[in-house]
Amino acid sequence: MNKKEIQKRVLQNGKPLPLSKFKWDEQTKTFSSGEHYLVIDFNDWYGCTFNTGSGCTFNTGYGCTFNTGYGCTFNTWYGCTFNTGSGCTFNTRYGCTFNTGYGCTFNTRGVELKEPPIYFTGSRYSIGFSKRGWIKSGCFEKPLSWWKTNIKRCAEENGYTPEQVKEYVMYVKMIEMWMKRLKLDKE
Repeated sequence: MNKKEIQKRVLQNGKPLPLSKFKWDEQTKTFSSGEHYLVIDFNDWYGCTFNTGSGCTFNTGYGCTFNTGYGCTFNTWYGCTFNTGSGCTFNTRYGCTFNTGYGCTFNTRGVELKEPPIYFTGSRYSIGFSKRGWIKSGCFEKPLSWWKTNIKRCAEENGYTPEQVKEYVMYVKMIEMWMKRLKLDKE
């Protein structure tokens, strides 16, 4: 997409952002602007990077990186990375990384959190909180009680080494402790 096409996706006060107020690198899919209060609609795009001012709203696909000021709202898909200021709101899917300021709110599948959801990049598959009382790893999304009972057997049946079995048992225990602390261990 060229810069003129990108301009149609970025609004400020309901109007397209002037071309002189942003940069677009087509090769790296990087949008950069120091402007505040932008509405950025890249909902059918993935793998983009956004460098913006404060108070922006983002609608994007998966695998994006955000470097922003404070008070932004993010509506994204999977596997995004956020480096933000304070007071941001996140409505995301699974597997995101958050490096945030204070006072941020995370909404994960209808559960509002005051801290990022717990998530590990394991030696075989990622594993983490998916919703109240549930854990997801790879293609398995099951209740916490199932994981506690079946993690060893499941890992062994899927060819995990003894060290990997111990690793994933540890992850389930840590996710359980995190869920209990936040009272998210029950469906």
